[in-house]
Formats: sequence, structure tokens, C-alpha cells
Amino acid sequence: MSRLRPKILEAKARLAIGCQELQRSHQEGASGVDLCRAASKLRDEVILKLLGDASADRSVCPPEEAETLEFLVGKHLIMNHLAFRRDTSDEQVLVRFAVDVGSPERLRMLFVMTAADLGGVGPGVWDSWKEDVLTDLYRRANRHLPRPDRRRVLRDGRCRQEDRNRDPHPANPRAAVGRDPLGRGALKGAGPAARKAGQRIFASGSSCLTP
Repeated sequence: MSRLRPKILEAKARLAIGCQELQRSHQEGASGVDLCRAASKLRDEVILKLLGDASADRSVCPPEEAETLEFLVGKHLIMNHLAFRRDTSDEQVLVRFAVDVGSPERLRMLFVMTAADLGGVGPGVWDSWKEDVLTDLYRRANRHLPRPDRRRVLRDGRCRQEDRNRDPHPANPRAAVGRDPLGRGALKGAGPAARKAGQRIFASGSSCLTP
């Protein structure tokens, strides 16, 4: 908890500043829609970032997994924004997005988070059109990502399977969190259609090994 205390104090300070900004915008006559968007952005910036830090600390994630968790929490809206507000036919936009994401594994997890976020808003928010648009962005961005070495991926997969065989029910349940940092677990809160879309992306994970 002591390691998180500075982050908590920082989050409280940012939240206080954000509330003052919202109050000032309200006094200046900002519309309800603009205020809701600003409040949502503040929530994402402060609360979700803090939750990501806390989750990474509690699960004692390896550094690379903690970094991935921080990336997913901090950037969980980037794919939504690109898919529905930007011109994804622009190759430069796709390249910048791919560079920001960094790996096919992160892209899959980001897709799942985006689908879960949209599917969890309410009935009817996630539909076949959104699934098609988001899936198209996923596939096109995936072409710009570096391909992992097939032998290394297979070796890592065997190691993970051996670990599960040795300890299928770890004594410390928090240790299992790091095995799926906001991956398939993120689908639990999504609607049925969003869950199916995310499961299809995970099932197609082996496609990232082909040139």
C-alpha cells in the first residue's frame, strides 16, 4: 500500500483539479453533452489509471505484464476513437496506431477491452456494424505489427502449459491475475455479442504468426 500512496495522492489532486474545471465549464455555459464527455475523460484519466496501478501491484505482475496492464488501462479508448472518429483508410494513421500498440498480443487485448467497453454500456450499443468496423481496424493494424518468432512463441506456449500442469490451482489466487491481465477476463462484463467478437479475435491469435 505504501508504494501506491503517492499515486493515490496524485490521483486525488488531479481529481480535485478536474472537478474545478468541470464546475468552471458549467458556469461558462457548457452543454450537458460536453460536461458528460469531460467527466468521462476525467474518470478514465484518474480512476482507471489508479485501478491499473493497484491491480499491477497486487498481482505482483512481472514488469512486462505490469507495463501491458498500464498500457491497456491508459489507452483503452484509443481503438474506439480511431475506429469511429478517424479515417482508418489513411495508412499513416494505422502505422502510428500500430507503433503505439507495439505487438499483436497487445492489439488482441485492446480489441477485447474495446468490445467489452462498448458492450457493457447498455443494450443495443454493440451491434454488427460496430463489430465489423472494429474488426476491420484490428486486421489492418495487425498487418503493420512485427511478427513474433514462431519457435519462441511455441516454446513459450509449452512453458505456460507446463506451469499450468504443475500448479492448476495456485495457492495465491492473486498470482493468477497476471496470467490474463485484462485479456479474456475483460469479456465477462460485456454483452453476448461483444463476448463472441472478442472470443473470435482470441481464437484467431495464431494468425499473427503467419506472414
